[in-house]
Amino acid sequence: MIIIEVIQLIDSGGYVYRYNKENGYKPTRDITKATKFDDGEAQQFINNKIKKTLRCKYEVLKYNIKETNNHNDKDKSILFDLIIDTPFNSLDFDWEEKLRQEEKFRYDIESYRSNLPVMLNECEGAICDIEHYAQLYKYNASEGYSLFKLLGEYRIKRDKIKTEMKILDMISKNDTTHEHLYKLKESNKNREYCPRVLKDLFKGKTMRVDMA
Repeated sequence: MIIIEVIQLIDSGGYVYRYNKENGYKPTRDITKATKFDDGEAQQFINNKIKKTLRCKYEVLKYNIKETNNHNDKDKSILFDLIIDTPFNSLDFDWEEKLRQEEKFRYDIESYRSNLPVMLNECEGAICDIEHYAQLYKYNASEGYSLFKLLGEYRIKRDKIKTEMKILDMISKNDTTHEHLYKLKESNKNREYCPRVLKDLFKGKTMRVDMA
């Protein structure tokens, strides 16, 4: 018995398959055709061949295999066992500790859920204070820069709180995967604001890197 690895495409349920040397790899739904990697090599393939932003779409699966009489072609000379590698296969997994961790996780989630509206209210109050300060008081250039910077920081914090609230709503409805969260974060990074009045103010500007 030896261990081999294949790479699964999480969204489609397909597997990475090398179909020729010139054109590289493509997906296949037949796991017996999937390219087989030695133990530890699949993750190296993902790190070296897959763009960093796309690596979350791939998952390494480990299998115990039996070799057939044909030893010349690795992809054709194996039979998959039905036992898939999991953290529980040792038969002495600490379920009690795992459940304790899960219970703490759920408790922390609910506590965090109750914190977020309070944090949002405080953030909106700070934004209101800054706007009124700018309206009512005189300030020099240095104070104006600090004030404007502070306003931007609180608005970013407010958006992050709202994103966290969306994530918790998705989790509570059992309606999310890590891929959904990835797409949500990416949409925050790539979003644009369409000016309502001061269109020239936004021309040629680069988005901040700390938005998401």
